[in-house]
Amino acid sequence: MAYDRDAIFTRVGKFVKLHSSVLAYRDTLDGIDDEFQDVFLAYTRDREAVYARVASDLNTFKARMTAMADTVKRRVDTYIRDHLSIRLDTSFTGVDEILARLVVEMNNNGDTVQRNDGHAGTAEVQIRNAYAGTFSAIAATNLARDAWFDVVCVSTGTQGSEKWRVQSSVEIEGSKIASVQAETDEEYTWTAAGITFTISSGSTIVEAGDDVGQCSNWVLTGYSTANTNKGVLYARVLGVVWSPYGQNQILLYKDSDFDAADLVASGTIVGPGEVTLAEANGSGLSGSVDFAPNYGTLDQDITLTVPLFVAGDYFRFRTWSDDDNGLFAKFFREQYDVLLPNAAYYGVTIPDSLAQ
Repeated sequence: MAYDRDAIFTRVGKFVKLHSSVLAYRDTLDGIDDEFQDVFLAYTRDREAVYARVASDLNTFKARMTAMADTVKRRVDTYIRDHLSIRLDTSFTGVDEILARLVVEMNNNGDTVQRNDGHAGTAEVQIRNAYAGTFSAIAATNLARDAWFDVVCVSTGTQGSEKWRVQSSVEIEGSKIASVQAETDEEYTWTAAGITFTISSGSTIVEAGDDVGQCSNWVLTGYSTANTNKGVLYARVLGVVWSPYGQNQILLYKDSDFDAADLVASGTIVGPGEVTLAEANGSGLSGSVDFAPNYGTLDQDITLTVPLFVAGDYFRFRTWSDDDNGLFAKFFREQYDVLLPNAAYYGVTIPDSLAQ
């Protein structure tokens, strides 16, 4: 049996319409839930008990709608295996293989469904150090779906080497977690999810506790989670008592106890100027700082926060797609991770009207 665009999508359109209608009804129950809360929790005697019963009923209805949508999806699976395979004249028996063949036939015949555009929102940031770095604007393709994404720092070290787990609220290609992790300062793309972003390292070192302003223009390299306290360093400015020429030491520690074993860098200077900070205890951290001595006043409680991501830092953002167009494109993307050939509404050969 030859490929027949109208016969295939007229039948599939009925499934798509039913599936989207069931999910739309389920989603309206969330709005009804909010209205019940406003009414029952504000004006009803024994309101908590009454609302609990209502909420239980609503959750039952929503579960039934989800089960009904799953039933429709299984019927589509059956149609693909038992009927679409015959129309495409293929011996394939797997749903993924048959749909791949459908895409080939659509391309060969110049057929397209209406595009379902993807969108992305601004990222919510939960970063211990606001200067650690930035999250670029998310680019969303027409593979983007209705989902939340968490990008969580899971592996740390030196600045720029952090690894990030990318996790979706919905399954994409059979998993909610991307098979490839993101890395700081590298553009990241999860093609099947329709997202691209970049996490960039910061460059600002934040100083606190230098009450008399003796230190400025800190420049540090090689800092990591191993030679800082989750990105925090502790500095001391000490006078060298045996020096008759006003010599001062600047000492950097990775812990606020200032134990000798926690010293990570140090330098000395006579008078004002730039102090070279050499690594200590094989820390790998070094740098420089401008020093303007205030004789008779020493600082022993300076803290430096370096731009370093730590485990648990995360960015969260949402993607969504248009609800009122691209019905075939949206259904096959979200249910099968398949991108059908598509075009703007004025150039399609398979209109959304078949699924409305």
